[in-house]
Amino acid sequence: MGWSKSTETRTEIDEVTGLEYPVTENKYVLGVELLGATLAVSGGLLGLSLAFHKPSRPDKQPGAGTSLTQL
Repeated sequence: MGWSKSTETRTEIDEVTGLEYPVTENKYVLGVELLGATLAVSGGLLGLSLAFHKPSRPDKQPGAGTSLTQL
């Protein structure tokens, strides 16, 4: 695993001579920078969601203010 690449080189063998030769083909291969960018964006969104989170009020919690005599 490494950086993203837009070409990939593979080795093929000539059927007649038996010699190996490199073949380059256009193929996009994902790398670790895409994984890092995805983790950074998701971490930023998590931070934003926590920064703008409204704390719950004690009077709005379920079960608050009820007693056994009211049931």
